[in-house]
This record gives sequence, C-alpha cells and structure tokens, in this order.
Amino acid sequence: MKGVLIMNEGIAFEKMCETLFRKRGYLIKKRGSRSYDGGIDIIMRHENSDDIIAVRCKNTKKPVGRPDVQKLYGAIENHNYTDINFNRGFVVSASGFSEDAVQWVNNLNYKKDRNILRLITFEEL
Repeated sequence: MKGVLIMNEGIAFEKMCETLFRKRGYLIKKRGSRSYDGGIDIIMRHENSDDIIAVRCKNTKKPVGRPDVQKLYGAIENHNYTDINFNRGFVVSASGFSEDAVQWVNNLNYKKDRNILRLITFEEL
C-alpha cells in the first residue's frame, strides 16, 4: 500500500487519517489551519488521556525526511504557531520515513526520556 495514497492529496488524506484515528479512540479537537500552523494538520487527544497531540499528515511519493519531522517538533516545543500546550506529536506518512528521520526521533525521545514524537505509516493506522 506504500505510495498508493498519493492520489488522495492534501485535505483528503488528512480526513482519511482523522477518520482512522477516531476509530482508534481519539477525539479530534480540530484540524489545523492552512497557514501559520507549523505543519499541524490535526489536533486531538485519546479518550483515555488528557494529552494533547499534534498530528502532521504527509502524503508524498518519497519517505518523509527529518526536516518535516523537526518542523512538527518545533511547533510542539516552541508554541510558535499556536497557543496550545502539546504533550506529543505524531507524523503520519503514506510512504514511510527516511532513516535519518527515524534516527532523529529515536534520539530525541531518548534525550527527552519520553515518546514526544511518534512516526506512523498510514498502513499502521
């Protein structure tokens, strides 16, 4: 299924992700705006948690690289784009992740001593 979703670009892909997160017990607070959102496409929390999660949805032909992951992390940590205090972030990709992105997230989560970022392939949803 890798890369198959490219035909459903942008907002349609975000809506598909939103639907699948809802089926997993997540409550969607709102979808990100089209500008000045730091790459945040969905804001949600799980029904069993108070953690606010920022989600970035990437429907690209190539695996998502470190810069896209870092952009979401910057929005979470620095509150540059929103006034929301995020606890975690998820990046969802239709085409997987570069090794550099995976390594960067693993190092970040180790340094923070918690899973602040999670990389999820669309197949996992």
